Amino acid sequence: MQRILVITSACAVLIASGVVHGVWTDRWSDQGDLVETAGRLERLPMTIGAWHGTAVEMEKDPNTGLAGMISRRYVNPNSGKSVTLFLACGRSGAVCMHTPDVCYAGSGFDVEKPQRFVLPSTTAQAPPEFWTARFVRERASGKTHLRIFWAWHGADTWKIADNPRLSFAGEKVLLKMYLIREMIQPDEPIEGDACVEFMHDLLPIIRQSVFTESK
Repeated sequence: MQRILVITSACAVLIASGVVHGVWTDRWSDQGDLVETAGRLERLPMTIGAWHGTAVEMEKDPNTGLAGMISRRYVNPNSGKSVTLFLACGRSGAVCMHTPDVCYAGSGFDVEKPQRFVLPSTTAQAPPEFWTARFVRERASGKTHLRIFWAWHGADTWKIADNPRLSFAGEKVLLKMYLIREMIQPDEPIEGDACVEFMHDLLPIIRQSVFTESK
């Protein structure tokens, strides 16, 4: 009898954990909204203002849980500045994982404490906000200095959170974006940063391309 109770209790725990995981990952809901949003990512144009993009090849791992993602390098031929864009969508649990400060640290980069950056807005909407940090890796060939901006977008605008999995848990479809550039000097100010310049052109185009239904 005791053995039966132990087995029953173990099964109950497994079932409960499976239900919690299923709810967290939204396993049983309609996936149509995810498929549609993932398709819209590809609508983002290769030319955005003065910036011209080329695709960056990525290894797509189905275990990430992401519904769609694109990566591109945009170059402004007038200034010579370049920015790498990574844009992905999916359910909140998957999208909130693997932030740059964790992933790049795991790849040997020293990461400074992320700071909040708010892009001035000219509309009535809340201004977009991003985390930003500098990343440094030293090798025999020299030092690599990167500046990365990242944020998430649910139903309204680009936001940040100390605990994104908790803060964005209610979002049915969540996007995340990284903007990455290599710095020439380690102390370059944010003002005039190529990523910030690109944001002004990019964010309105993302709203038109990704958040507007096809006609």
